[in-house]
Amino acid sequence: MIESIITTENPPVHLVKYVLSNSNKILKIYKNIIDAYVLDFFTRSHWNKLPVTWRLFFSTITLDDLQIFLSSHWNKLPVTWRLFFSTITLDDLQIFLNVNNQLSCRRQVWPLEIICLHKFSVPRDISKNQIAEQHKYCNMYSSVNHNVKLEKLLWKHVKNKKRHEIKSFVNLICRTAAIAKCRYVVDVGSGLGHLDRLLAYGCGFRTCGIECNEKLIVRARNLDQLFEKQARAYNRDILLATNTPIHIRYLIDPTIDSVEFIKLIRDAFETDEPFGIVGLHPCGDLGPTLLRLYQSCTNIKFINIVGCCYMKLTTCEETSSNRYGFPMSRFAVENKFHLSYNAREVACHAIETYLDRLRTGQHWQFKIHAYRAALEYLIVEKYPQLGRTALANVKYRTEMSFSEYCIKALKHMDSKLITKEDKDSDMIKTFLQDWKAVVTFYSIRLFFASLIESMILLDRYLYLCQETNDDGSCSLITLFDPLLSPRNHVLIGKRDQQRVCSAVNNVL
Repeated sequence: MIESIITTENPPVHLVKYVLSNSNKILKIYKNIIDAYVLDFFTRSHWNKLPVTWRLFFSTITLDDLQIFLSSHWNKLPVTWRLFFSTITLDDLQIFLNVNNQLSCRRQVWPLEIICLHKFSVPRDISKNQIAEQHKYCNMYSSVNHNVKLEKLLWKHVKNKKRHEIKSFVNLICRTAAIAKCRYVVDVGSGLGHLDRLLAYGCGFRTCGIECNEKLIVRARNLDQLFEKQARAYNRDILLATNTPIHIRYLIDPTIDSVEFIKLIRDAFETDEPFGIVGLHPCGDLGPTLLRLYQSCTNIKFINIVGCCYMKLTTCEETSSNRYGFPMSRFAVENKFHLSYNAREVACHAIETYLDRLRTGQHWQFKIHAYRAALEYLIVEKYPQLGRTALANVKYRTEMSFSEYCIKALKHMDSKLITKEDKDSDMIKTFLQDWKAVVTFYSIRLFFASLIESMILLDRYLYLCQETNDDGSCSLITLFDPLLSPRNHVLIGKRDQQRVCSAVNNVL
């Protein structure tokens, strides 16, 4: 099934190409919606960009019903609907018909066009049971794990979100490295070195963290020294079988070649031993750069990376270099796939958190979108040159008025830009009464986030498959709880013919 492609760890290349092709068609159809800034809702009449049937439908449902639209769960549709819509084509997206059945909103019949979009959206949620099963096997560290105090030291200064990610990621790295018979790991974008410490002190790896920020390097080394000092107080012999993580300052940019990178790692480890590359949320073009290094360096035995900050990716239209972030695969390049900045930015939104607020009835928090759009209208009307100017962040409260919001948002600008008369105008009052329309448009735009992220991930997966000529050596799995870590897919590459993910799942 199309909707299960992300949960299929090794999807066949022909299916990936099919999904990418159809996803690209969908993005072209709804480009005007995806590329729209919500803050321009009133300024550029975004509501009129929606298809007529959408406007009629969404004007009649409540915000509670939006979670059904956003959740992208194909299984929420009645079985008979799923059977039928699995047989229709993308051309049917252009048809504006109503089906004589009801979905969970119980107020209106969902337009066929929206139902079809659900068919082609890719779910990203993973169950809490699956998360628990993964963590159950994380107790695989060295003797450090058998000392509660030492284990607590490893997690010191690590926030809950990062702890959740590292636990699952370390587990995956250990299994993948064991299959690859590799004990050297390079962590690119290592930050404070939390992942490196757990791999080195907890699992016995030789680790090298590469980070471009000198301040983070210094703090990482200080945390290493603090752990070793406190660890010796608990057990003087505990560190004899481990190695202190290596931290080096270096900027890995798209222009780096394999010779330069291999020399960097050889000098750090002082050996020619093969190694694996890992990246926990490498930003922008760093992820694609690591994939290219893996493809060109035979000394790299495996790669595990989790994507992040898609809006910082470069595209072929934005650079003269052939080392851009999207697209990567020959198929996507030949078919001239393109993602605008706005589309890439949408892919970074945490739809799960937004859905959680919808489910719990925290609708009042969403009025902030209408306030920002109304203020943008006032700014553009009086000072067109200041359109889309970055304003101060404002945390919305239930009792906050629009006037109070404007004062807080404009605190870094001239407070006299917008007068009291401007704020109290009949036009603004009409806009604010229509705040649910702004939230609805925001939700519709957010609906495409999963589709766009899936295109980026599948393009990278296809790149690895095509470069290695073996889709069995590449995997794309869901690892983190999306409520804690929305960017929760890991791309795995391995040089031999074994199916990495199948082997990993056999022990997870």
